[in-house]
Amino acid sequence: MKRTLTLITIMLVQASYFMAEPTVTKHALIIAIGNYPEISGWGPISSLNDIELIQSALSKQGFNHFIILKDSAADKAKIESAFKQLTASVKENDVVVVHFSSHGQQIMDDDGDEIDGYDEAIVAYGAPARYDKGYNGENHLRDEDLGELLDGVRAQLGKNGDLMVLIDACHSGTGTRGEAVARGGKAPFAPADYKPKRVDDNELGMFEKSKVQTRGASTDLAPMVVISAARADELNYEYNNYGSLSVAFSKSFENLNNNYSYRTLFSKIVKEMSIIAPKQTPALEGDIDRLLFGGKVVNQEPYYALKNIDGDYVQIEGGVFTGLNEGTTIKLYPAGTIQTKGIEPLASGKISYSSAFKCAASLDKKLDGKAVDYWVFASDRTFGDVRVKIKTKNISDRGLRKEINEMLEGYPLALVAEDSAVFEIVPRGTELTLIRVQDGTVYKDGLSSENNYEALKDAISKYAQGKFLKELEINNPDYNIELELIPVTVQNRTIVDTLDPSAKTGLGGMLEFQSGDAALLKITNHGSFDVYFNIIDIQPDGQVNAVMPDPRKFENPKDFRIKAGQTFIVPRKIIYFAPPYGTETFKIFASYEPLDFSPILRTKGQGGTRGFKNELENLFETSYTMSRGVSVGQLSAETDACTFAYTFRIINPRN
Repeated sequence: MKRTLTLITIMLVQASYFMAEPTVTKHALIIAIGNYPEISGWGPISSLNDIELIQSALSKQGFNHFIILKDSAADKAKIESAFKQLTASVKENDVVVVHFSSHGQQIMDDDGDEIDGYDEAIVAYGAPARYDKGYNGENHLRDEDLGELLDGVRAQLGKNGDLMVLIDACHSGTGTRGEAVARGGKAPFAPADYKPKRVDDNELGMFEKSKVQTRGASTDLAPMVVISAARADELNYEYNNYGSLSVAFSKSFENLNNNYSYRTLFSKIVKEMSIIAPKQTPALEGDIDRLLFGGKVVNQEPYYALKNIDGDYVQIEGGVFTGLNEGTTIKLYPAGTIQTKGIEPLASGKISYSSAFKCAASLDKKLDGKAVDYWVFASDRTFGDVRVKIKTKNISDRGLRKEINEMLEGYPLALVAEDSAVFEIVPRGTELTLIRVQDGTVYKDGLSSENNYEALKDAISKYAQGKFLKELEINNPDYNIELELIPVTVQNRTIVDTLDPSAKTGLGGMLEFQSGDAALLKITNHGSFDVYFNIIDIQPDGQVNAVMPDPRKFENPKDFRIKAGQTFIVPRKIIYFAPPYGTETFKIFASYEPLDFSPILRTKGQGGTRGFKNELENLFETSYTMSRGVSVGQLSAETDACTFAYTFRIINPRN
């Protein structure tokens, strides 16, 4: 039987939300520096674009007190002044988010407290890129300077307040090999003969893990969590003229609930980063298993804001990357609507144009009022253009380039394109290599030309399917299910010890497993009804594997059911880890009725449609058949299912 929410229940819930006295105020300080003085030596970056993304995401979670600094308003003195203003405005138990979008840089340590001999610093407006005698970093915002400013906020918030810091910058001194803009990328700020007194490469982002924790040693300070776009030794790349962390955060901030921890949010962010910036290692520091915002989360159905409204034509703050592809149907409701089930929309429409983060739609009726009076909710979603953009222009052999272009043009999942390409094809001897355009790293090599480049097509197909399934998000407010991995020690295929997750937590805050490591699956159903579930594994190379049920063992989907409110570790299901190395995703699909992916997984989508009961099964089959030119189709907003992704890393200990 379907679970339904009656209109009167929804109205009561929404009324109570607006009538209840707010227990906390949510504040945000957003600092974005994209246009540095030319004399500083720093090139322009797209930081100002991040403001709208972050402000929109936070507004959906009840943040309504914003301080925003842009470019010249964000020199070191003005940043310090903004922190004083923020500290004066917050009260005990409030929630605060601080977001930086800027260049970052390592700078010579001035007090001997850094384990690698360098401070990490935010490059404030006016701070120079290169060392000059007589300047000792007065305009850089060092990590300890920022730490003191944050401690002032934490003291004002008190032990029951909450502070999250997002840093969309990098501090690497290496050069970029790819084509994307890197935030940072300059050599460390120090004289040529500078020799650190202490050297240790194992450092995170703006703060070392121990330093974040010791800053919180006082019981009077609010807990703090810091999320950095990249580790201190890595570059942070932009994505479609936005900061990669800002993009990943804004998308991960949809469909939250008050059971989510910071670790859960970070797992969502890492999953998004694995798609848009796979070679970066986001870093998480602080009290990571604490509930997000101390549990003060708005259970809001995902929506989009209107940018403009002109009668029956609207422009929407959202686009392809946020799931609003051309052909997606939308419904408009009054601003402030928490859930839409059982409520008649004010107007409906269909997306007619969509770019990465903007789109437009025509409505079935004209609406009066201003854009701020309405919120947009997606109904039946389409999945847009799933083709992988590939660059070939640098293939010097014209005959070979023509041959490859003709092959790609006849392959449904490939699109020859020079702008915004994901991969570049590079000949190496008699074989081909796929290079990631963004960071210049090898995605797949040793691809022969045999069988009309079948190996190349297979690599493209796996990438496209993995990306599609990673991005497939079903946000159903009726459901609330989570998945975790519990590391274990195994001898002779028998578990001899259960490990604390911290034993396998890497420097970035993500679980890391080596080949041969093992883990158990922990599943929690926070919802109010029993659900059935499937779990799939999406490898770094896009290969999709069944986890539960396992079609090789002919496991019955009806046996994979978890009761409302239940948490259990799946018995007799040991997960063993092996290459390929990189970021891997386990994805759980939960539904009220059993889902059966087994025939699809056994035949890799070539068994033919067998009259699936659930449209999600149809969609899963389509993820295999789209390489044959099959349309991906649509997903209804009424789909009786949900998804949850859990991301981890397979590492090579020799690297």
